[in-house]
Amino acid sequence: MLLLSAALLLALPGDPASAREESVLELHGRLFLDLPSLDGEQGPPRSLRLQSRLRLDEHSSLRLQLEHGRGELEVFEAYLGHSFPEGGEARLGHHRPPAGSESRTSLSVLPCPERSAPARALIPGRATGASWNARTPDGWSFGAFGGARRSFDPIGTERLVVGRRDWDLGLAADGRGAHLGAWVMGRDGGGDGLRFDARPWGDSRDRTVDTEALVDARAVGAGLEWSAVQSAWILQAEAVTQRVEGAGLALGSTLTLVLPRGGLQRSWSVGRQALHYPDAVAPFASHEWVVRASWLDLQELGGTRQAEVSAGVNLYASRRSRGMLHLQHTEVEGGEDLDILLLRLQAGF
Repeated sequence: MLLLSAALLLALPGDPASAREESVLELHGRLFLDLPSLDGEQGPPRSLRLQSRLRLDEHSSLRLQLEHGRGELEVFEAYLGHSFPEGGEARLGHHRPPAGSESRTSLSVLPCPERSAPARALIPGRATGASWNARTPDGWSFGAFGGARRSFDPIGTERLVVGRRDWDLGLAADGRGAHLGAWVMGRDGGGDGLRFDARPWGDSRDRTVDTEALVDARAVGAGLEWSAVQSAWILQAEAVTQRVEGAGLALGSTLTLVLPRGGLQRSWSVGRQALHYPDAVAPFASHEWVVRASWLDLQELGGTRQAEVSAGVNLYASRRSRGMLHLQHTEVEGGEDLDILLLRLQAGF
């Protein structure tokens, strides 16, 4: 909230015309209404995500992202970014490490309502630190972070470093073609420890599959991402691994197939290094069928194996507004099988 207040103060004083020339404050966000049914039990909805960006000049900006849901307000992102004419971007603050195909992509763009089990369990969420992110088809990204947590926590004891390489496998100007990304990561859990968990649904509470905290644990991880984007279909594959010192190896993989229909056109965004909002939409006629399968093995870390298969349809009212109806079946080795019906209504503003 302090960052947003500072942004407003910087944007408003003085002559309005000159303020617009020097800095521009943008407010946008997304409304979410999630109505999940976990074996017949309805979970709490996620409600609002607000984003603000204060453009300091042509290349620099301050960003703040807040989410209100589950009864509380959380700081998701707060960082200073500077883009370079050559295509790269430097970031300082609380933001995403450059690792993981789904982990680097907003839920508003993903074809599924929730991230896959390997993305939730094996790739840290937003963290506080500095990074360089390539914004070209081929390039290097890297970063160093501390206090890594799913929500804002700059004084947590986890530390991580990550390096990434991207390759253009024939991307065309319209965003069609193929892309390959690979990354390596080192993690030090410190006193808070490392924890690997994959909740079948984001708020399933007592149905969490996890390893508990591995205090003072250190780990190295790696991931490989591949995406192929065509007009009639999109295929994405990801494999992730983490080896924890003194504990063992965790493995995960995800395969997603998207079939755009009704004039819907998706593309690969070089700037985002991820799928972008649809380029063309026929309101309430454009839709996409989605099938995803993911697998996760936490046995050597004190957890268990988990497999998820989901299928559903996304119906678009505009490029940034859609309804999502998905059925997910989760199997936990030695535990319960879960059937989860996910209904999401999502609108951008």
